[in-house]
Amino acid sequence: MAATETPAVLDTQKMAHPALAPLYERIQAAASNKLWHQTTVALEELTKDKIFSAPGNTDLLALYSDFIADQPSGSAWPGFASKMSALRLATIGIAVSKQHPDSEEGSAAAIALLEGIGAKLTADKEAVRAPPCRRAATSCRAAGAAGAGGGAVLARLLAPGPLPLQRSPAPPSLPY
Repeated sequence: MAATETPAVLDTQKMAHPALAPLYERIQAAASNKLWHQTTVALEELTKDKIFSAPGNTDLLALYSDFIADQPSGSAWPGFASKMSALRLATIGIAVSKQHPDSEEGSAAAIALLEGIGAKLTADKEAVRAPPCRRAATSCRAAGAAGAGGGAVLARLLAPGPLPLQRSPAPPSLPY
């Protein structure tokens, strides 16, 4: 398997955040060898770093649009969102959506991002049962229904916290 060249956004962010350089190098090595699971695990670790929760930091937005999101055919880097598990994509998508500015345009962009991920979630029945995916799908629906001012609703829904548990139907009784 031939190594693929990764986008420049990884090198740019590696230089901007030297403390995270080993993690960026893991991401680059895994992605260039098309090891999508290892790339995804490293990205999840990266998105949890406190650097990205600083006000005004939009590095995850650039990383998502240039590296994670599927790109049009013929692009130098194809992206790999379609190769990720829906659960992990939702977890990363939630972290990315929090970096949109707190404005009407930012809320609309965050909603669009989460709705795109939500489409994949509805197709992946296993992921729909998982809490981060349920939170993302709920956020998409609620923020879309809120219209203007949806940013506050979106921020409240994306805040960490418990999710209501859904009851599963009782299994049918077996005649023994």
